[in-house]
Amino acid sequence: MGRLSREQILSAPDIVEKEVDVPEWGGSVLVRTLTKAKQIALRKQATVNGQLDDERLEVFVFIAGVIEPAFSPEDYDALKAKSSAAMDRVLMEIYRGSGILKEEAGKIERAFPAGA
Repeated sequence: MGRLSREQILSAPDIVEKEVDVPEWGGSVLVRTLTKAKQIALRKQATVNGQLDDERLEVFVFIAGVIEPAFSPEDYDALKAKSSAAMDRVLMEIYRGSGILKEEAGKIERAFPAGA
């Protein structure tokens, strides 16, 4: 594998969409990996009084990463009331695909092992 050029990096199709089965909900959702700009924006959106709020971040990552069906910030409270197993299954795919929040993905993966 050789060294990449600037043009190769900027034109690489690195945003991926993936169907995620969610048996708790009786179907699947379509997720998309997050861009770096979106990751930064979500961290800012989830920061309260100078502290990153993990709960807010998880819900905002879910809202940003799930593209079908679409959710909005108005769904925040309703999403918090959903099954943690289902939410974590979807979040793990968004985290893994986006290469972000490795520590969060690790926590979710330990709590929700693959194939479970």
